[in-house]
Amino acid sequence: SRYYYPKIVPKCTKDYTYIGCYTHGLFKCTMSNHKQGRGCPKCAVELRKKLCTITFDEYLNIFKQIHR
Repeated sequence: SRYYYPKIVPKCTKDYTYIGCYTHGLFKCTMSNHKQGRGCPKCAVELRKKLCTITFDEYLNIFKQIHR
């Protein structure tokens, strides 16, 4: 797992809680958004930078690893 959940106490899935990324630390997100696939915003920026500088074949390999 890429995330840990140190402070989950929301009463509702729309309440914000802290979710931990092993690379960048804590970030705020609703559990419903996280369940739908939203993750660490800093990891997302790094992935977009990486995807913009690789070949299409490399992109497909990364996509397949993420969406197994």
